[in-house]
Amino acid sequence: MEDIIIKYLNQTATEEEMKQLLNWLEQDSDNQQQFAVTRDLWLTSEASISLHYGESVKAFNTFRKNALAFEKRGKKKFFSIKLMKVAASIALLIACATIAFFSGRESAMNMPKIVNVMMNQAIMGPGHKGAVTLPDGTLAWLNSNSKLIYPDQFEGNVRKVKLIGEGYFEVKPDANAPFYVETSDMSVKVLGTHFDVRNYEQKNISETVLLSGKVEVMMKNSGEKRILSPNEKLSFDKRANNFTVDRVDAAEYALWTAEKLVFEDERLSTILRKMERWYGIEISCKQGVPLNSRYSLTIRNESKEEILKMLSILVRIDYTIKDDNIILYKI
Repeated sequence: MEDIIIKYLNQTATEEEMKQLLNWLEQDSDNQQQFAVTRDLWLTSEASISLHYGESVKAFNTFRKNALAFEKRGKKKFFSIKLMKVAASIALLIACATIAFFSGRESAMNMPKIVNVMMNQAIMGPGHKGAVTLPDGTLAWLNSNSKLIYPDQFEGNVRKVKLIGEGYFEVKPDANAPFYVETSDMSVKVLGTHFDVRNYEQKNISETVLLSGKVEVMMKNSGEKRILSPNEKLSFDKRANNFTVDRVDAAEYALWTAEKLVFEDERLSTILRKMERWYGIEISCKQGVPLNSRYSLTIRNESKEEILKMLSILVRIDYTIKDDNIILYKI
């Protein structure tokens, strides 16, 4: 496992190795402690210095100083952490320094000017979610199996982040610096608003849902743009390379950011619909499932398997699970 940890710190780990690391970290606190020890040794090693910075010791010292400062911040309501750290939900956040070179005025030594750009990655493991406060004060919630890449400081008149998975954003207004969420298929431009973006690589449909304000969504393949109003959802079909816009209750698409999901005498159809957004799953029902029956329950940290097992007893139904697709049928 130490080899995988080093690969992760070096940013050379494969997706499969990342999954192995997350599963290993979730097993017990001893594994988390071993990870922390390996990380600390790596941060102080010559290999780390030469890998990221070459001869720029000053840049490394700045990175290490920032890393130690981040670790001393302690627990907060949200995960406003920029160094990789194992939190209660096994959310991994890593700050990776990147050196960008550009030519300035010619000097006698003809040396390029060096600018240090700190890039951060916020990663949520399977079954976990959390939030990070971006440098401009924007709040970004990340759902299970999601990653957000953002700079340590936004520069110039543009604020850009890259999202893989699902994120809910409460953007700090700044008319002089538009905020962009970039995915593999869409570019979402906002000035100040609340919205949800969902773009999992294994899913055929990407979504942008607007809760308030205004966003402009551009499809990267065609360059086509569409401005959304509150309670509109844009769905982009990756295979067909087209999109549709529908009216929705946008608040339901941000349910997964809450600490708990409470139902008081709700129809089963409503419970199942909100569970889809809470867990990021798709639920279909066979004939005979009592969708109009009413129930009361609260979902907190339970897995979808635990809730489905409870429903099967409460409603007398059975179910099958295949990845994120659930089928319910009457016993």
